Amino acid sequence: MANTIAHTTPSSTPKGAIGRRQFMAYGTGVIGAVIASIVGIPIINYFISPALGHSQATAKSEWKEMGVISQFPVGVPTKVEYSEIQKTGWEVAEARKTVWVVNQGNGQVTAYNPRCTHLGCAVYHDEKANTLNSPCHGGVFRVSDGKVLAGPPPRALDTLPVKVENGHISVIYKDFRVGTTEKIEL
Repeated sequence: MANTIAHTTPSSTPKGAIGRRQFMAYGTGVIGAVIASIVGIPIINYFISPALGHSQATAKSEWKEMGVISQFPVGVPTKVEYSEIQKTGWEVAEARKTVWVVNQGNGQVTAYNPRCTHLGCAVYHDEKANTLNSPCHGGVFRVSDGKVLAGPPPRALDTLPVKVENGHISVIYKDFRVGTTEKIEL
């Protein structure tokens, strides 16, 4: 009878080192994680950015010229309409904007957002009473300072940043939350 000796082969990897299969598994996991983060982060941002208050649209708040101050009669609101380009992702659109401009005299100008602070309806100028009125629930605003004279609006008309340089009036258009007592920019 022959002596059988258990024959063992020495391990091809030193003790504590990882083998080829384990290395490939780790490498595949790392590459998968990198690819998932490259693809996943923009997708996650797309879904959570509205909740964080970040707008997907990129419309810069910039000064828009409304005209020469001599075009605007003192104490009478003048409706100025203009267009601006808005980019949303790859889509480019033209947005129509409206501003009420009031020449207060002595080079002072006030510009109002055209939306009623109650429900956001577009205000119109009542020439007979010289007020800015909302057609939705009878909101009435004083022209000189935008204060509420009648109706349910919770605050005065929202004023916009205005500058007058060399007789030219420029305004930055902004929208505000409606239905609140505080002026909160959107």
